[in-house]
Formats: sequence, C-alpha cells, structure tokens
Amino acid sequence: GGFEVVFVMIRRPPRSTLFPYTALFRSAETEDLKRVDDLMAAASADAKHDGRFWRHQAWLHSMRGENQASRSALEKSVELNPYDWQSRHQLAIVFRRLRMADEAGRMASLAETGKLLTREILELPNASENTPALLGKLATYAARCGDMPVSNAIRQRIE
Repeated sequence: GGFEVVFVMIRRPPRSTLFPYTALFRSAETEDLKRVDDLMAAASADAKHDGRFWRHQAWLHSMRGENQASRSALEKSVELNPYDWQSRHQLAIVFRRLRMADEAGRMASLAETGKLLTREILELPNASENTPALLGKLATYAARCGDMPVSNAIRQRIE
C-alpha cells in the first residue's frame, strides 16, 4: 500500500508535453548552446510550469558563467518539483561556486538522498512490494524537501 504516493515522488507529471525535451537533452549533451537557447526561447508559457524547463535554463546560465541567474532558475525548478534531485544537485554546484558552503552541503545531501531513493524505488520488482522502511525514508525525504502534507500522508499510511 501507499505506492501512489511513491509514484508521485518519483515523477510528477509535466503540465506541458509540447516542449521538445528530447531535442533539448540532445542539444545540451553536445553543448550546443545556440540550439538550447533557441529551444528555450521558443518555449510556450506552459513549459514555464515544468521544473525541467528551469533546470535547462539554469544549465544554459551555468555554461555562460551566470551563477546568480542559474541559482534563480534552479530555485524555480525546485519550487515546481521539490523532489527533483537533479535540480538539487545542480543547485549544490551553483551554491559552491557562489561560496555558499552550508547551502551547498544541504542541497548536495538532499540530492544524494533523492537519487538513492529513486534508484531504490525503480528497482522494486513491482509497486506492491514497497516496505514500511522505504515509505519511512520517503516520508523523511518529503519533510526535508519541505513537503509536510506528503510526509504526513506517507506516515499515516505506515501506521
């Protein structure tokens, strides 16, 4: 029981499926800044409600050495999806660049926890084989990400 909460934590559905994320990922992998910039500029208003848009905007700023702009974009990404460990990882890097060691450490810890939990969830044989221990970890992670309603809902399912 409780897998529906686990699924929400792994991946919240994007509000816009029209944004060409595949093209964006490929352009970023090849460091084609012009193509990434063009794709970001062509994004619909709906794409701006998706944390992935902001994560890629932050990457573009980072590649240009614009650390404050990257920080703002990553904070928006995390606001839209607090469970996005990749955005938290990138934010930890930006905090280090900005010499914000405490924030970098906290964000890196959250990113690592999120990455490990995602892996653990994806390795489950099936949805019904989650455990109270795993749900407890998820509740703690949700609380650390600032999502007390989800944390409390998971804890209620465990009891």
